[in-house]
Amino acid sequence: MSAKKYTAPWYIYLFSFLWDQVLEVRENAINEHLEVSLSRGRLKLNSRNATYSYEDLYSNFYRTFKQLKFQEKKFNDVLIMGFGLGSIMIMLEKYFSQNADYVGVELDDDVIEICYKYLGSDLLDKVDLFQEDAFTFLSTYPAKEFDLITIDIFIDTVTPTKFRSLPFLQLLKKRIKAQGYLVYNVLVTNPVDEKEAKKFFRNKFRLVFPQADIVKLYGNWMLFARMD
Repeated sequence: MSAKKYTAPWYIYLFSFLWDQVLEVRENAINEHLEVSLSRGRLKLNSRNATYSYEDLYSNFYRTFKQLKFQEKKFNDVLIMGFGLGSIMIMLEKYFSQNADYVGVELDDDVIEICYKYLGSDLLDKVDLFQEDAFTFLSTYPAKEFDLITIDIFIDTVTPTKFRSLPFLQLLKKRIKAQGYLVYNVLVTNPVDEKEAKKFFRNKFRLVFPQADIVKLYGNWMLFARMD
């Protein structure tokens, strides 16, 4: 594990406010393109067509957390499924006054390796990070409930079908504490996406979480539910 968070040379840092400074590119069987860059002074992780992480500028989750007034809540245990480079954890700590115990789940071992290379121990010491399929993780991880679970699972722009299934949602429900929250990111960039998102929300998500609602943002619908 790196002792300190990556610090860019001064010229890369300054140029990152003009255009993204690519630090490295990888490819593997899960992600055909992974690009780590410095953008506006922040670490960004992109696939070919999507942004997986962008430190505290990962605005879809920030705006949702703000609307749900997470700064007024206390989370002791947080599960982040689709960890990326830890944007959700970074924002919860920096802007929402959280000091939780985190569990992160990330399928791509290259992404985990990038985490250890760039994030540093001050962040990674706060999370138990698992290289695992999210469905398998929920099925096998020892019994534990969480105050907050976030779902940010994509292969490029696609969420695999099994993560929009009733069995997956039911596994999630068993892991949420009373008064706990689930926040589920759905990409909505065109009418086809919107039709599929409405169908998923109406026929599956709300079936498992009857009190669920949506924060509709440009490019993303953030489905959320609070347990009774």
